[in-house]
Amino acid sequence: MWEGWCKRGGHSSELATPQIQIRRILPVVLNCNILYAAGYVEESVEQAIAFMHEKGVPAAFLGLKSGPVFSASGASLSPSLLISQFNGDAIEWLLPEGLLVAGGFACGQQLLADPRVHSLIQNMCVMAKPVGFLSPVSHPLVERLNQSSSLASFLLQEQPNDFLFLQQFVQQLSRLNVPTPNAQNPPLSQ
Repeated sequence: MWEGWCKRGGHSSELATPQIQIRRILPVVLNCNILYAAGYVEESVEQAIAFMHEKGVPAAFLGLKSGPVFSASGASLSPSLLISQFNGDAIEWLLPEGLLVAGGFACGQQLLADPRVHSLIQNMCVMAKPVGFLSPVSHPLVERLNQSSSLASFLLQEQPNDFLFLQQFVQQLSRLNVPTPNAQNPPLSQ
């Protein structure tokens, strides 16, 4: 019986199996991306990373381009992910569970000017995934995003060292830890 299965690459007239769709039922792995550009405020990003680490939430740096990105104070980070990875048909499977946007005037201006940022944040809102803005918040960016999406509901860290903001953000992430058949579990074919 298995002989026909192996010789014909899994198909034999004796072992015809119907095609069925199976959905993976896996818990959502909480993760967070921190979107940043040159001129970001390092202090808020460092606090967010430390808080996420303490809560067991992996965080990755999401940049507009590869290579080192310099903060307003001259420190540099290289992104582990590029925003160009979030384009295409399967974007809902690629989105992080949460997104924090680095603060700072120069950073905010660059993010405001990049249509990929608008698209990413709108997709996060459509998928009901939390988006937070780190201090100092780029209000022009937030206002522009609010104008372009009726679904926008952002958390804003108005003051540095605002750990209540980070706690609220992680609480919103934690609400996502319930798998749903269509939004979190891609179909598999047997």
